[in-house]
Amino acid sequence: MESKKIKELLDNYFEGQTSLQEEQQLRVYFNTTADLPASLRAYAPFFQYTHQAQLKAQAVSRRPQSYSSTWAIAASFLLLISLNLYHQNQGPQTDEIQEARMAYLQFKDGLDLVSKNLNKGTSKIVYVDYFEVTTNKIFK
Repeated sequence: MESKKIKELLDNYFEGQTSLQEEQQLRVYFNTTADLPASLRAYAPFFQYTHQAQLKAQAVSRRPQSYSSTWAIAASFLLLISLNLYHQNQGPQTDEIQEARMAYLQFKDGLDLVSKNLNKGTSKIVYVDYFEVTTNKIFK
């Protein structure tokens, strides 16, 4: 009777239709039963391995806090300290920086004035070009 139930559970297991409790029943059956029927002996190593792998995974998950989380905490503290130092160094502007900005703005205003005057002169060059075309017609 029990081997029929195990065969049904195996069929469902390989179809992917078992619950976690049913899979646990299979593992327990193949790990505790010493006198397995011949038709089920081929499955025993597989379920013994999965049982051992499950135990190993549980042992690994019981470890204390890993080093990766310790490094993450240390990295976050380092980031906070570096941001604080950067913020402290970005204090009020010195007179030298303000003078440089004023010089830049004056230079920019001067270049704008030159640009406007050059644009006015460029518009007058059209007349010179027209004069040159007309002169070439006359002297040809």
